[in-house]
Amino acid sequence: MERMTVEHGFGPFYRADSRLLILGSFPSVKSREAQFFYGHPQNRFWPLMARLCGEERPLSLADKADFLARNHIALYDVIEQCSIVGSSDSSIRDVEPAELRPILAHSEIGGHIFTNGATASRLYRRYLFPLLGIEATALPSTSPANAACSLDILEARWGAVLLPILRRKTYMNIFLCYDRCSTCQKAERWLQAQGVAYEKRPIKEQNPSAEELKLWQARSGLPLKRFVNTSGMLYRELQLKDRLPEMSEEEVFALLATDGMLVKRPILITDSAVLPGFKEQDWAAALSI
Repeated sequence: MERMTVEHGFGPFYRADSRLLILGSFPSVKSREAQFFYGHPQNRFWPLMARLCGEERPLSLADKADFLARNHIALYDVIEQCSIVGSSDSSIRDVEPAELRPILAHSEIGGHIFTNGATASRLYRRYLFPLLGIEATALPSTSPANAACSLDILEARWGAVLLPILRRKTYMNIFLCYDRCSTCQKAERWLQAQGVAYEKRPIKEQNPSAEELKLWQARSGLPLKRFVNTSGMLYRELQLKDRLPEMSEEEVFALLATDGMLVKRPILITDSAVLPGFKEQDWAAALSI
C-alpha cells in the first residue's frame, strides 16, 4: 500500500458543556470514509462507551453525535495531518499536530484529557503536551489490534477513570478528608461557612485508586510529591523519606493507592482544579469565592 500525505478530513466533536476529551491518534481509512470517529466496525469504542453510559450502542452518525452531546463527551485526534500507509499507526510520519486550544477554551473539559491507545499517548506527549502543559491520561486502545484487552477489561480500565465524570450530570465538588485530622476539620468548616456544596469522601475508608491519583496529579499540574502525606505515622514507619526518591512514579502511585493515610489531605477537586492541602486563598480562587 502506498504512503500518502493525508489530512484529518473532519473536525473535532465538542459542545460548550463537554466535560472530557478523548483523543485517538489519526482517523483510520474507514473513519475518514465515514467522516466520523471510530468508523471501523470492529473497533470497540462505541460498544464500550455505550456500556459505560448505560445506553444502547449508537449506530448512525446522527445517533453517535447525539450520544456524545448527551453524555458531555468530546472527540478528536492528536494529529491533524501526516503521511501514513493505510490505517497503520506505526507508519505515521511527518506529523502536524491538532490544535486543541480552541476546544479547551470553549468547553468545560479543563484537564480531563484522555488518549485512546499507546500511539495516541506517545504522540500527545511528544507534540501536544509541550504546547498545552496538560497531562493526558492514557487508556488502553479500543482497536481490534489490541487483542490482549477484551471488552470487559476495557470497561474496567476505562470505567475506573471515566465513570466519575460521566456519572456527574452536574459537577459536584469532591472533598477528600480524614475526620480526625484538624486541618480537614478546619477546611470543612470553611467550606460550610462559604456555602459550598460538596461530596464528602473519607480518604481512609475510600482510598483513591492509582488511576484517580494519576488523573488528579495531572490535572493539578503539581509534582507528585505534593500528594504524599509526609506528616503521617505510616510515612515514617515505611521510611518513605529515604525510599521515595528511588521509586518510579508508577511505583509511587501504586503505593499511595494501598492506603489513604499515605495521601496528602484534605484534597478539594473542582471542575477546574485539584488542590491537595488546605490553603484558604487557593481554595477560594478555585471556587471563585
